[in-house]
Amino acid sequence: MSWKKLLSRQSVDLVTISEIDKVFFSLLEEFSKNKETKLFSVLKKQTLTHYINGDVQELGRLIYNQYFPTRDEIENYYEQGLKLIQKFEQKAEEYKNKDLLSSFDEFVKLFREVCGIYSIISWWAIEAWQNDYEKILTELIQKNNLSEKQDSLLEVLYQPWKKTALIEIQDKISTGAKVEDLLKEYEFLRSWVVVWYNPLNKSWFKGIKKKPKSGSTLTKEQALNLLNPNKEENTFIEIAPYVIFFKDWRDDLRRKFSYTWHFIFEAVAKHFFVNVNELGYLTVEEIKQALKDDIYPENIIKERKEKGCVVTSDEANDVKVINNIPLNYKEIIEKIENSDKEDKEVKGQVAYPGKVSGSVRIMRTYHDIKKVEFGDILIANTTHPNYLPAMQKSAAFITNEGGVVSHAAIVAREMKKPCIVGTKIATKVFKDYDLVEVDANKGIVRKL
Repeated sequence: MSWKKLLSRQSVDLVTISEIDKVFFSLLEEFSKNKETKLFSVLKKQTLTHYINGDVQELGRLIYNQYFPTRDEIENYYEQGLKLIQKFEQKAEEYKNKDLLSSFDEFVKLFREVCGIYSIISWWAIEAWQNDYEKILTELIQKNNLSEKQDSLLEVLYQPWKKTALIEIQDKISTGAKVEDLLKEYEFLRSWVVVWYNPLNKSWFKGIKKKPKSGSTLTKEQALNLLNPNKEENTFIEIAPYVIFFKDWRDDLRRKFSYTWHFIFEAVAKHFFVNVNELGYLTVEEIKQALKDDIYPENIIKERKEKGCVVTSDEANDVKVINNIPLNYKEIIEKIENSDKEDKEVKGQVAYPGKVSGSVRIMRTYHDIKKVEFGDILIANTTHPNYLPAMQKSAAFITNEGGVVSHAAIVAREMKKPCIVGTKIATKVFKDYDLVEVDANKGIVRKL
């Protein structure tokens, strides 16, 4: 099987990567029928990229059938998650006054609880689930000649089970909440990684508009009568509100954990008299060893900052970090990137239809918000609540990743803006200020 890019993220520290990759390796060992399937990650210039040589969709399907077969499982994970939030907040208060090594050990135990169901397991499962769900809905709409009612059908079928932090913020803005109060209450949304983050500010909250009123003229019962799904199709439809909610809520949980326990990295940095961001180039185990030996691994950090590193698995399926990306890995990466650059257009899934043209703005981090102007075409690996002010200005959204229940897709339907998701390569093919045509009726973006 050929290598392909699985996902890419900006500003992801090695502490976070080392723990989520443990879960990746475990999932491959459990679910991959082909034992030659491998995964590795590259951290270079604060950009994380995962590469895999397996069938991503089939593996994801096995994972969601195992972990998310019914709404009952999701409700249970939600209840467990609420208890986990209470637990890690209480533990944070308890361990702020304990010795550094004991506190770091407690952080690691809690972080590993977060990195399973609430991180990589749910990410992979939901990515695959939403691809299957999108295919089912498309076929039902076409089979029943319901193209004219598509928007109303999707609006009613994509309603989340409960409110996430973003919806809460929109509701509070609608009732006149003060930005200063919101900033204090929701500061935890700044990042899901544990070391590196960009703080939110007042302008971010001011950029979030009031939640639009629903324009749907259909009830769920009416939608089901129109679609007339079979038993398997109905199972997807019935679980959809829970999956859609859990996809964003588990991100709220991760961000709350990272915010709550960031104090431990500030304490470690203070102990070694270094900038806290330096710790983002070490794994969990390397930080633990540094604390035990009371020796700061300055040379390792310097090499990784300058030359990058590869995260892969050893014979025991544990994390192994290779400094200065080896030639065999570089060849895999270059082959994928060169193939991407040859394209002049990209294709993906239609999340919301429409056709517009505009100037590209690539969003890699929260700080790129400032370069987006009204009418621009926003292109990103994926979007997050932090990107909302830029999304308000943009004429269309294009993402490398995600599907019909991704953040970009949901926001596009709310804002009624053309959106194409799951293009895989849009951020590689296009660059800032390229003029492009977004045909979200056909799922195509092309240079003009």
